[in-house]
Amino acid sequence: MGGGTRAGFAAIAPGATRAVTFDVTPPATATGGNGLVATATYSAPDNASGSVSAEQWVIAQKPLPLPPGATDLALSATASASYTSPWTTVTAINNGIYPIQSSDDNDLTPYWGDWPQVGTHWIELDWASPVTTNGTNIYWADDGGGLLPPSSWVVQYWNGSAWVDVSNQSGEPTAIDTFNQVSFDPVTTTGLRISMQSSGTASVGVIQWIVPSIPSS
Repeated sequence: MGGGTRAGFAAIAPGATRAVTFDVTPPATATGGNGLVATATYSAPDNASGSVSAEQWVIAQKPLPLPPGATDLALSATASASYTSPWTTVTAINNGIYPIQSSDDNDLTPYWGDWPQVGTHWIELDWASPVTTNGTNIYWADDGGGLLPPSSWVVQYWNGSAWVDVSNQSGEPTAIDTFNQVSFDPVTTTGLRISMQSSGTASVGVIQWIVPSIPSS
């Protein structure tokens, strides 16, 4: 997992127990499940010295890809969708968890999907007070069949009476196993949508949606 602080004590009586605390810093590239191994060495008379170890499975979280000084506005929003498959959850899209991969990771990472729906789909974030942003990062789900990245998509904002496409969206990337970043002209709004057109007979899915704030200059 990476470096950490070493914990120890001089001696322990037979049958006694001692508790220790320690810190572990995972490498910057760590994400998903990782084995955290703790090893203890001991000295005892009559050639009884040795070592023991134990492993705990833990989840490492990489920092979300945000511009310097920006925060993820999505974390404070309420998520909804045009449809949500019963075994998925729409609140996963803004829970702040860095995805492991686009395909199924044995349910380590929650996600949203809308199988068996086809056609036009949307996910939505709503805020109690207006927010200002000029970009979006989206991590698509892709299980190789039922859920595929969309054939096209656009970010929309609520202008007070209708959903309107943002201006000058920089693209419609659909790469898997990574965040897809787009920029657009700044908007101040209480709601954002991603409107998606499904690919063929597949449905769509999203693991994480980041809405960066605009850092103060």
